[in-house]
Amino acid sequence: MLEMRRRFTTYERIDEMPYMSLRSGRRERFERQKMLFKACLNPAKNPRSHAKLESHLDEIEGVFHEATELELTTTDIVE
Repeated sequence: MLEMRRRFTTYERIDEMPYMSLRSGRRERFERQKMLFKACLNPAKNPRSHAKLESHLDEIEGVFHEATELELTTTDIVE
């Protein structure tokens, strides 16, 4: 009988396609943390709470998840 001396483990991971937004003819990768950071940089210009910002970003991600395309214009996201 064969004796097993080593154990091998494999891990699966999902390769996600990045969501892209089109703004003023420029393609930009949607990055949640980057958007949150920019929104928090100037609280006088953007007086929303952190929880409200997170909620808005959840809505934006929802639009991307429901879309059939990986690229959306900023007007598609806002509507």
